[in-house]
Amino acid sequence: MPDPELSAQVVIGPAVQVLAEVAARAGDLRPVYLGPLKNSLDQFFTSQFSTAGAEGGTPWAPLTPATLASKARSHRAGMGILRFTNRLWASLVKPTPANLGISRASENLYFRGTQVPYALFHQYGYTVSRWGKQLFHNPRAVPARPLIPVRMPTAYVEAWARSVQRYVVDGVVE
Repeated sequence: MPDPELSAQVVIGPAVQVLAEVAARAGDLRPVYLGPLKNSLDQFFTSQFSTAGAEGGTPWAPLTPATLASKARSHRAGMGILRFTNRLWASLVKPTPANLGISRASENLYFRGTQVPYALFHQYGYTVSRWGKQLFHNPRAVPARPLIPVRMPTAYVEAWARSVQRYVVDGVVE
């Protein structure tokens, strides 16, 4: 007489399908990058300019009286710091190739920035010895006004992590 057998069969096919879907979403995060993350960065850069750098954690140095006077003569007195022509602002807030803004996404990378030539000078500061036809006897230091912080504010990073998690786990782009 054969030994009695007690067994259970576990079918994990549906679980394997769910894991495959999760893996596929984790392998291509472009829906999150080009949706909630891009929108969040649009808002960040808008706030970064409107708060004169405070949004990113490093408030920008105020403009000098000479710069304020120059802006007033050019009928741009009400424009904020680093917004004389709005070229740099537009490249970060509303990035397009036409305004030298950068907003590119691949499966696992979102790249955001600007190609405006003078952006790096403002990011790190610089020394100027001439302004137009005026030659300064003593070069003047222009302070750094970081456009992109070394570390993004925690609230943004946490929101991005939640967006990625929600997409990978549930397939929802928020």
